[in-house]
Amino acid sequence: MNKKIIILILLISNGLFAQETLNIDMSLNEAISRAQENSPSYKIALNQAESSYWRFKNYKANFLPQLQLSSVLPNYNRSFGEVTQNDGTIEIIGQENATTSLSLGLKQN
Repeated sequence: MNKKIIILILLISNGLFAQETLNIDMSLNEAISRAQENSPSYKIALNQAESSYWRFKNYKANFLPQLQLSSVLPNYNRSFGEVTQNDGTIEIIGQENATTSLSLGLKQN
């Protein structure tokens, strides 16, 4: 029986404290602004504004100068050729060629 009374007293006291903490003084303007900030239409408007901002930043970035660097992969070629000497002998000579291309450009829309 004592346990039931103690539990009943704890539940009643918790209920009283909960009511005291929920009592929040707020003006009508504060309540209206809080409701507006938590509304779905407000959040949609914020997302649309942020999306428009980044679209504009992307639009402006397209008009900035762009530095372009391009290259062709190196090409390596090795070949052997015969060269006839003055005394009639043939000498084999190796030839090596390496080519590459690199270009740098500046472009602006």
